[in-house]
Amino acid sequence: WSPDGTKLAFVGAVSTNDPLAQSVFVVSAQGEAVNRTPDFGGSVTWVSWVDDQAVVFLANEGTKTTLNRVAAVQGAVQRIGGGGPEVLSSMRFNADTRTFAAVASTSSHPNEVHVGSVRITHHNTWLDEVQLADQETIEWTHPDGTTIEGVLLHPVDEQPGVRYPLAILPHGGPEGISRDGWTTSALYPAQVLAARGYAVLLPNYRGSAGRGVAFSKGDHRDLGGKEFEDVIAGIDFLAGRGLVDVERVGSSGTSYGGYFSAWAGTRGGHHVCGHLELDVFHGHY
Repeated sequence: WSPDGTKLAFVGAVSTNDPLAQSVFVVSAQGEAVNRTPDFGGSVTWVSWVDDQAVVFLANEGTKTTLNRVAAVQGAVQRIGGGGPEVLSSMRFNADTRTFAAVASTSSHPNEVHVGSVRITHHNTWLDEVQLADQETIEWTHPDGTTIEGVLLHPVDEQPGVRYPLAILPHGGPEGISRDGWTTSALYPAQVLAARGYAVLLPNYRGSAGRGVAFSKGDHRDLGGKEFEDVIAGIDFLAGRGLVDVERVGSSGTSYGGYFSAWAGTRGGHHVCGHLELDVFHGHY
């Protein structure tokens, strides 16, 4: 509720087939809910009131996270923070002091507590002694012209001119998302694979969060169709950069990522690019 108790802000879906609650709605006590982010190019994850007239919200945008402000009644969305190396997982806002507390990770450390821009916890200090892979957000294009993003980890000790095996780690959902923060977990061991000589790609194929409602609906009635081709196009892109060996490509994931990997192992990519065959590390359901 707004501080004066007259309006409610919430994160909701725009339709029954919207795969995510990813838009900001504001409703007065006697009115109808109004979508305040109808053209927003990301996926909202959290909302809070600044004062009686405006809200702030946290969102996934591409592989990054952003903090944004929008008036309760009319006006455009304004980005007020984020978009950098810190990926925000959750946040709390004190309207009286205008202070934020957030949980955030980067490519070099898992989630830590921040107040404003200051990191106040330092867990896992042993990571300071570990050589981690270089990590970046990359973009490529599907043959139909759609731009696709993903997170790429380079092999540790990468040597120029060497082509490396590629590990693809598709997220679940399919409306999940891979973000350019800490990428390693028990079932998505991205840094471990990079340390063992793999290039690692975490693709945000169509249907993923972080690109707006239309993009997250882009795989409806087409599971395993163009979203699969999005990933094949990413492999071709990395091969074109001279980074990966298309004869050594594997896929592993959980939930929908497991389905995707099993589909990849049985379907292969010959009909798409003529030279690629995907292997499955393992698929978790």
